[in-house]
Amino acid sequence: MSEAPSGRRAAASAARELVLWTALIGAFLYVYAGHPAGGPQAVWPHVKVVGWVAMALAGLRMAVWRWLPGRAAPRLAAAAIATTATLLLSGYYLLVVTGLWSWGRVASWSLVARYVGQVPELAQSLGVPLLGAGTLAVVIVTVALWLVDGTITRCDWTNWASMRLGPTGAGTAAIGAIALAMLQLSAYAGFPALTAREPFSLTFLAPPDEGQHMNSHIQVSPGAVAAARRAREGYRPLVLTRRPNVILVVVDALRPDRLSAYGYERDTTPHLAAMQRRGQLVVVPRTVAACPESYCGLLAIARSKPLHLMTDDDLSLHEVLSKHEYRIALMLGGDHTNFYGLRAAYGAVDDYFDGSMDRTRSINDDESVIERVKAMPAWDGRPVMIQFHLMSAHLLGTRSGAFEQYRPAKPYVPWRKGAAADLSKPQFETGNHYDNGVRQLDDVVRRLIEALAAREYLRDAILVLTGDHGEMLGEHGEFGHAKGVYEPALRVPLLFAAFGGPPPALADAADRLASQLDIAPTVLQYLGIPTPENWIGLPLQLPMKPRLLAFQQGYFVGVYDERQPGRKLKYWRNIDTGAQWAFDVLTDPAESVNLVAQLDPAHLDALQQTIRPMAAAIPR
Repeated sequence: MSEAPSGRRAAASAARELVLWTALIGAFLYVYAGHPAGGPQAVWPHVKVVGWVAMALAGLRMAVWRWLPGRAAPRLAAAAIATTATLLLSGYYLLVVTGLWSWGRVASWSLVARYVGQVPELAQSLGVPLLGAGTLAVVIVTVALWLVDGTITRCDWTNWASMRLGPTGAGTAAIGAIALAMLQLSAYAGFPALTAREPFSLTFLAPPDEGQHMNSHIQVSPGAVAAARRAREGYRPLVLTRRPNVILVVVDALRPDRLSAYGYERDTTPHLAAMQRRGQLVVVPRTVAACPESYCGLLAIARSKPLHLMTDDDLSLHEVLSKHEYRIALMLGGDHTNFYGLRAAYGAVDDYFDGSMDRTRSINDDESVIERVKAMPAWDGRPVMIQFHLMSAHLLGTRSGAFEQYRPAKPYVPWRKGAAADLSKPQFETGNHYDNGVRQLDDVVRRLIEALAAREYLRDAILVLTGDHGEMLGEHGEFGHAKGVYEPALRVPLLFAAFGGPPPALADAADRLASQLDIAPTVLQYLGIPTPENWIGLPLQLPMKPRLLAFQQGYFVGVYDERQPGRKLKYWRNIDTGAQWAFDVLTDPAESVNLVAQLDPAHLDALQQTIRPMAAAIPR
């Protein structure tokens, strides 16, 4: 049995421990409460959960001090408990903040668990030396254990309490604290604070299909639900005489301005550019995403609706084609199964594969997708839609050294801060790294086309290549996506190719601003299939009037307004702070001159009224 410290030293130990945990929890909640995926309503539920955990740990330490023999053993055990708890909580907070910075979500446990075995691949993608990171982790644990032992457990208040209470009292207090904490945590697990977006609840207790409703964007509008139901009930498929196959290629985090097919000075997409020169590929000059995130970008492509109008009842491109007797196959790089219910959001399909199902490669290795195609049987004549998702351009995508064409190249991390001036440097290492990924992506697309052609899936087919969102490469001091609505994060490529016939003839392509929402209607127009009545996007083959296109990310909501000739005004507002921005992205693509003060008051008021339903749909 260890000797109890004095009351004064025990009080000092308790105070230091309280300050440490209060500072840690307070700093995290300060960040979390200010993020759209979190919010101030999560503060008190989280404090309660952490308090119950702290109560259980205090009871455990009391039991250790009271019943472990000797002096060294209880002190070492108590120090290990306190150190482990502190490091685990710190690591969890870092994980949550990384998720918020990287993709605008609280990290789910299913996603974390799947990536645990991918640590070497993740370290390589981020440019982190694995040996150095492991050494640093050992040093941190050792130093933390030494500090905790020296400042807290050497004169541990739980030791003092256990000795003052005596054997019976200490046992009762320890068991009572642990039992009460476990009872409270068990009750909380049964009724988690999901609506309050408490982080532990979202990580460990949210159902796997909660992605759409637990993200930072959507509160479903009753009117949108009714419209979706009417569209579903009223939709009638046609009998088609010609049914070309549909090949949809979505590239994660792909910027159009880094593609030579879009005029980029570097030859990053030689295969796509060659198809363009042969007249086989049609390039849409300006296309924007509904948001700079994968989840909502992919749903916008499939459902042809902006975020604030999406519902679980929406007819998707997959479902419409299925009603026309198409077989639907998804072959996706990356982990869509564990990404907040994304797999369920795609709806019922005939064949599904994503990177999480390949146990021999990294989750984000596009080679898995290519091998999946090579294993397909020859086309049997039944029309098919195949959707691919490729990761070569993404920060976490597996890269091959064969495509490290531009040097020096260095991966970036989403929380890195930069400056737009860096982009002007000829040897901008982050840009080189990104361009190498695009060069690899072009080769992956070439190999996919060759594999599909060898199995005759391209005998009669339309191919669409686009991105789910863009990527910041230092513009406005940001890297990555899901953290703002500047052009590099919202602009995506959109290319159409046809095999066995001419590509779609697009009307006014050079002048119009296209959207992800237009992809599904354009495909259906090419196939001669009617679109659901509540889709918002329009087929690009038809002339259209200038329009408003919605976009959003977290508290930022806005619209592109192309109704004024010779101008493409982009307006958005931070609904939390009230700050506003407006840019003419046609003449100021870098978004350097905020035009809000120059807008006609009536025009500004109309724009504010336009975004009001979008703002109302964001959980607050």
